Amino acid sequence: MWECEVCGEDASWICTFCMYERENPFYCELHSEDHDCDEAEMLLPVVNSPRMGMCAYTGPD
Repeated sequence: MWECEVCGEDASWICTFCMYERENPFYCELHSEDHDCDEAEMLLPVVNSPRMGMCAYTGPD
């Protein structure tokens, strides 16, 4: 399970912009809303796939 960069709780979102700028681009539900990235539309759900965070992949349909 991935941990939130801010609080260490289980992450539910990955910021695809931050993944190239930070060591930990993962955020829990609470901190995803107010993380300091200017690219809020770049948040994608954490999914069990090697494609997580790539090309707007949000998991199987």
